[in-house]
Amino acid sequence: MKAKVFTLRFDRASGIIDDAAFVKFFENRQLLSMSDHIVEFDREPILLLCVTYRDDAAFESNTSIFNMRREAPRNEDPRKTLDDNDCAFYDSLRLWRNKRAEASGAPGYIVFTNRQLGEIARRRPRNLAALSEIPGVGEARLAQHGADVLALIAELGRSADQRESLVKAEREMNHE
Repeated sequence: MKAKVFTLRFDRASGIIDDAAFVKFFENRQLLSMSDHIVEFDREPILLLCVTYRDDAAFESNTSIFNMRREAPRNEDPRKTLDDNDCAFYDSLRLWRNKRAEASGAPGYIVFTNRQLGEIARRRPRNLAALSEIPGVGEARLAQHGADVLALIAELGRSADQRESLVKAEREMNHE
């Protein structure tokens, strides 16, 4: 087993991360494990991929995870696993995240990924410790965005409670 770290830069012009060298590296190698980390260097996002692999000349690249990845849906939409209330919460979180990202000139996933926002909408953490239990939400995200996202969760929760109270009052008036 061998290990390697790949540094993949985000291209602002195209809006993508070029992974061609990464994919080519695994043409005759078998990927055993991978972890990803997003860092910022000179105000530019960089994707670091830490991999373990095995050299295997007999390994057929048509069975590699890269071919399977291209056949599978790119990123599952978190809305598919959320109920209506959580979807509305998620949409509000995405709007907040996109405004935050635009203001800083970074892509949205640097603030929070869609998957993380889906988990935040589902769990609705009330403190930093609960927020940190969401996969990928580490010290940096907590320090930069934790207090703001918790305040937004509280605000959205109050708004939802007010809407629910209005709907309940309206139903009671209609039944009288």
